[in-house]
Amino acid sequence: MMPHEVIVITIHRQPFSEFGGVQFEISPNGSLSRRNLMFSVVVIVICGAFAITLSTVFGLWIVSPFYGLEASALVFCLFRSYRLSGRRELITVTDSSVIIERNYMDAEKFVNLKRAWVACSIAKSVRMGHPSQLTLSLHGRHVEIGRFLAEPERLQLAIQLKQILPARAALI
Repeated sequence: MMPHEVIVITIHRQPFSEFGGVQFEISPNGSLSRRNLMFSVVVIVICGAFAITLSTVFGLWIVSPFYGLEASALVFCLFRSYRLSGRRELITVTDSSVIIERNYMDAEKFVNLKRAWVACSIAKSVRMGHPSQLTLSLHGRHVEIGRFLAEPERLQLAIQLKQILPARAALI
């Protein structure tokens, strides 16, 4: 374990000294900025207004409500994707504890586990095609981390956590 570092799951390392340990910041790759989101919505609305006007002029007014539903669904999906890209998990491993902080939909959740007895495990899903589950366990309490990660990123995080956490915890 290298003391005083931050590990972002896209593997950008930065100095970290507040807790004297290692910190993993996990967040999805959200490439859509708020400005680009608003620009996309404006383009969808303008194109929709043009298409509805043109179809009404040619007597095809019946397609107007369907385009409105389609544009509404598209805008909803864009906003939902933008909102979900703000998820974040911060895993801090100190000398005495493992702290998991989650920030999702403006709600924060903290979990504090004793480092000496924490076990990191990755379990394959029983359903074919479903992602594996990366969990930190302590005395029968399981906390799943990195749900939104791709499989290779989840495996990479598991390897790094297993290197940091004590070997005796793997026997539990």
